[in-house]
Amino acid sequence: IFSFFICGLIISLLGFFLSTFQFFSILVVLENINVLILIFSCYVDNYSSNISFLVFVVVATIEVVLALVVLTRVWNQSSMFI
Repeated sequence: IFSFFICGLIISLLGFFLSTFQFFSILVVLENINVLILIFSCYVDNYSSNISFLVFVVVATIEVVLALVVLTRVWNQSSMFI
């Protein structure tokens, strides 16, 4: 599973550098990295109390909400100029 994580991380970082640095593209790449970290932490904490998995789920949820709020605000601002 560790090689799967490293392979996914390399693909996500490659996508990050090829995303032309637009906000939505970077957001999609970051969410892919979040999913990889969630899968890896779930696998690692399979035999323990899953505390780090739960903490990361909360942090990732907050990050997603904040990113979507910023995305909708940027989208509203840019639609005013069209």
